[in-house]
Amino acid sequence: MRKQTGFTLLEIVITVAIFAVASTALIRNASNSVIQTLSIQDRTIGYWLAENELEELRSAPRTEEFFPSVGTDRESVTMANRDWELKIRVEAVASTALIRNASNSVIQTLSIQDRTIGYWLAENELEELRSAPRTEEFFPSVGTDRESVTMANRDWELKIRVESTENPDMRRVEVTVFDEQDLDVEVARLAGFIGKY
Repeated sequence: MRKQTGFTLLEIVITVAIFAVASTALIRNASNSVIQTLSIQDRTIGYWLAENELEELRSAPRTEEFFPSVGTDRESVTMANRDWELKIRVEAVASTALIRNASNSVIQTLSIQDRTIGYWLAENELEELRSAPRTEEFFPSVGTDRESVTMANRDWELKIRVESTENPDMRRVEVTVFDEQDLDVEVARLAGFIGKY
């Protein structure tokens, strides 16, 4: 009797089952990718439409006639061969938003002013140490000192920390500036090196 070659029915059924499971997973992944792509496309078009509408409102002449009134309006638009509906809601919160923005601007300006003054004070202190005569007497000793300074009609505290370096004729100086009203918050910090000679 001759030995037959080929696949048995069981092998074919197992192969078809494996192929069916694998193809189902591939089809599911492909359909999820299509759904996600369409969702991203819809959101992108939605953002474009919203931005266009806001730009139209911003670019309108600054007159009473074109000033948007408080309320809700709907508008139909066609883009990418599809119809879209825009819901435009105007709220009367501009005064609150303006006050909040103005107060944030004032706070940021004061913060920048404080940091600028702080850096000036730190630079002045470092330059004062650098411009001292280069002798043993004026070479800063290792340690931390505090100093009060007045600038721009305000009192500031400087913390001057002097550290030794690998070179015995060189010191690292760090100047930290604080507002005397709030000694927990550092306003500015600068570091530099001072040589003995």
